[in-house]
Order: sequence, then C-alpha cells, then structure tokens
Amino acid sequence: MGAPHFYITGEVLFSIEDIKDFNGFFNRFKEELRNEKGFLMELFSKNISTSKEFENFIEQLKPNQKLNLYEKRTFIKYFNELLYNEIFSNEENSVKTSQNFKLEIEKIFGKFMTPINYWGEGTSIEILETLNQFGIDKAWLGFHNYTMGELNPKFIKKAVGMGYLVGAYDSYKSIHLKGKEKWNTASFQDETLFDSSTITLENGEKVTGFNGFGRELNPKFSFDEVNYRLNRFSKLEFNSWFVDTDAVGEIYDDFTPGNESEEEEQVNQRIKRMDLIKDKYNLVIGSEDGDDFAAATISYAHGIFTGIVPWWIYKDMKNPNSDYFIGRYVSKDGGVPEYFEKEILLVDEADYIFYNELFNIPLYQLVYNDSVIGTNHWIFHTLKVKNRQKDIVLRGILYNVPPMYHLDRKTLKENKDRITKHFQNFSKLHRELALEEMVDFCYLTEDRLVQKTTFSNGKEIIVNFSEIPFYQNSIKVDKKSFLLINFKKSNDEL
Repeated sequence: MGAPHFYITGEVLFSIEDIKDFNGFFNRFKEELRNEKGFLMELFSKNISTSKEFENFIEQLKPNQKLNLYEKRTFIKYFNELLYNEIFSNEENSVKTSQNFKLEIEKIFGKFMTPINYWGEGTSIEILETLNQFGIDKAWLGFHNYTMGELNPKFIKKAVGMGYLVGAYDSYKSIHLKGKEKWNTASFQDETLFDSSTITLENGEKVTGFNGFGRELNPKFSFDEVNYRLNRFSKLEFNSWFVDTDAVGEIYDDFTPGNESEEEEQVNQRIKRMDLIKDKYNLVIGSEDGDDFAAATISYAHGIFTGIVPWWIYKDMKNPNSDYFIGRYVSKDGGVPEYFEKEILLVDEADYIFYNELFNIPLYQLVYNDSVIGTNHWIFHTLKVKNRQKDIVLRGILYNVPPMYHLDRKTLKENKDRITKHFQNFSKLHRELALEEMVDFCYLTEDRLVQKTTFSNGKEIIVNFSEIPFYQNSIKVDKKSFLLINFKKSNDEL
C-alpha cells in the first residue's frame, strides 16, 4: 500500500555506465584476448556463433582507436550476450556462474570500472539508493525477465531488506517447439506438452500462442513447470510474482482428444496455478488486468486502469517515421527499450476513445478498491502519453490507483522530479484508502470534467480535469488539481 510500481530493465552483468575508462577497458580486453588459456578465450570458444560476430566487430576497429558511443554500446552488447549465453547454458548453476563471472571480470578489468556491487542496469544497487534518497520507502519492483534475478541476486536481497516487493514477469500461456523458443517463458521442460497438451478448437485447429507464435497450453498441464521454475528461483529472495494473462485473456473450450475441458475448468486451473504460487511459495501475486474471476486470488493487477491502446490498428503508430510511432522493442544501451521509454502522442481517435475523461468511470475500483490494487498496463504506463500525463496522475489520485514507471539509471535521473512529486501526493492517500471500499463516484459538472469519489471511511476526493477553477458553495478546486475532504491535510495541488 502506498507503493508506486516500477518495471526495471537490464539483463546484463554490467552496463556502459559501469566503465570509468572505456579505452583502458577495451585495450585490456584485446590483451586478454591474446591469452589462449585465459577467461575470454574460454568464453569465446564455448559460444561460437555469438563470439564470431563479436570478433568480426572487434576486427573492424582500428588499432588504438577511440570508440564512439555507438561502438561502445555495441561492444558492451556483444560482451554481455556472450556472458549471458554461457551463464544460462546450464540453468541449474546460473546464479553461481554469474557471480563467478563478475569476480573474474573484476579481477581483469576492475581498475577501469565502478565497484562491483554497483554493476548492472536497472538492477544496479545505485537504483535502490536513489529511490531511497527520493524518500520512496514502499515500491513494487518488477523484472522484465526472471533471469535478471540470477544475474543480480544482491539487488533482490537489498531491495527486500529496504521493504520493497520484488517480483518477476512469468507466463504459462504460450509454449514453443523445443529449440525454437522466441522467449524463455515459452520454453518448458516437458517437450511432449507441445503436441499432447495444447488447446484444440472444435474444428480441430490448435490455438496459437501470443503474437501468433507456438501454441496455447492447457493450464492443467502447467504445474510441473510452475514448480520447476519457482523451485529454481527459491534460492533467490523474491517476495512477489507477476503471471501474465492468467487474470485476463481469451478462454477456450479444449477439444483435444483425451484432454477435453470446458472454459470453466480452464479458469479454475488458472486460479489453482496462481494459488499455488501465492501459497506454496509465499509470494505476493499479481496478473494482467485482474478480471473478476481472479480478484479473490491476486493482490495487484496491471492493465485495468489504463489498458493497452490497440496501437497496431493505427498506421501512424506503426510507422517509425511518424510522430505517433509507439517505439521499437530495442534498447540502445541495455536499459529500458524504446517501446516503453518513448513518450508519445496518440492519434486523435485513440486519444478521444481511451483518454477522454468523459468516458472514464471507476467501475472496477467501485467493486475491488479494498481487495485488488489495480494500475496501468506496462506499455501505457503513467508517462507513456505525454500530453495526458497530468490527467493520468489526477485520475490515479481520484481512483486510488498507483503510478507505474519503467526504470533504468537514465530514466530514473530524467524523471526524478515527476516520480517524487507524484509519490508525495499519492502514497499517503493510498495507505489511508487501500483497505476502504469505494462507495460512490459522481460528476459535479455537466461537462463531467469535475468528478468525486467517496470511500467507506467518509473521505472524499474531488478532481478538476478542466482548464478553469471549480466552485461549489465554500469549495474551490483549481484547474487540473484535486481537493481532499475529511482528510487531515485538506488541499493539495499538483
């Protein structure tokens, strides 16, 4: 309660910011590469495909050349890919291997780098110290990928010790053919599941997985994999977990011969899966959207407040040369991908439909405010739509909904003022209201731009989304601001 939600990025052992003397680092790298029995040559020999590209890149560079920013980023990208491939070539030893690699890199390159405990991107200890300096004493921190925890276990330990929830993205919806996985959550230990346990429609066709890749797994066959993954990560100190799509998404009857099951059973198996993660592994669990059937199980939900705008139906939002382009799913330096970091304008139709306060009603919060903490979808987070940021903050205060951000070192520095100001306004309110029922919502003006929520403890919040002050009896609410009624602190302005 009172916690902003942060997705943090960086499946790397170290980032470009961890290197104080890049030329010294690079020259030392080339020296070490000539040592046939050294750490680098052993690493290169075990990962031929990645190392070949890396070697070709190095050969293109001139002797004693000072690398430009693009070349530095490319060098670090290749080096981290090489390390990552070797670390996860044996998942059972990934934590030990990653920490041994860090020590080896420190031994060879340490004098050119920052202290080892600060390495990483979003998972650098520096991130936690900065949040603490901002006064943020509560937060949910979510890894884009659970493997980030094995690369940087000290980050989890430190964050949990600071009172934060630390979780990881996980999913059991899609399963891909062994050896052809597009992402790691679509990889399952049991290779027979792809043919025997995926959902079949009445016409005999298989249901495809996310984005048209692979197939969709019948959830009742996922439990061995759930236990495998959670046991694998039990040596880390995660205290939260995020299971994508379990609380939302299409639900099908399964007509697979021998596995026939109706939609209701599919839902019950999803709930059973989330209950297992929550109860057996003692994790605060959340999922996407948080639809009604899952509300008794999950503690938080991502996507019910500002859901995903279907940007793919608008040509300008798909066009890299357009001002409305959503962003590429890549990162220049191992941090937050452009897809999440880039602040955009929506095309007029999407803005009118999805962000117009005329149409927003807190139906979910009126039912579930006191049981599920619902917030944004991770694509359309608090800062994504740049001309609607203030409205999203105001609506979050009105609805008692936490903010969501994506973090690496760069975005945290850039957004310091916005994050801290929002935290100061939101966090105290949320701690007071998160266990209260929202009992009423109403419009106070005909244009619907002044709105009020009421909670079971008698506290009320009025938000003025308009560009002119609102007056009613002795009440005044300035434009684009909010008023608290029956709180100790009666008036705050964003």
